[in-house]
Amino acid sequence: MPPRSRGLSFYENDVETALEAWEPAQLRLGRRLEEHGRALGDGSQFGR
Repeated sequence: MPPRSRGLSFYENDVETALEAWEPAQLRLGRRLEEHGRALGDGSQFGR
């Protein structure tokens, strides 16, 4: 995963390449957040 400090200029303004580098980590983060949110919801609804 590229460091957060690497912006579009690091990829010489190649938006497609920059997004390809950025997207996997964002998808992993989103999945973890969804999982965590579901666990919190289940715990508050069902006492798990």
